[in-house]
Amino acid sequence: MKLRNIGDKIVSIGTTVVMPGADIQITAEQAQLPAIGILIAKKFVKIEDDPVVAKSVVEEIPVNEQPAEETPVEKKATSSGRKRGMAKVTKEE
Repeated sequence: MKLRNIGDKIVSIGTTVVMPGADIQITAEQAQLPAIGILIAKKFVKIEDDPVVAKSVVEEIPVNEQPAEETPVEKKATSSGRKRGMAKVTKEE
């Protein structure tokens, strides 16, 4: 099967780097990998030789019905108003 990078960013498939507009040969087993399915779903790559396989890979991707809850982040108060690295200067008489 031929996998084409249709996006405008570089995509890595295993140890192979696929430049925008470039093609690589992949096996049917590689085409069934979830990472390839996500790249196809996001329209970064497409399988040109077999559109039936490409459609089946995209349909197998699980869709999260509820997004993960975000935990609130507390800001830490600084101990003084001085900038880091600035030493306190004292006058000696």
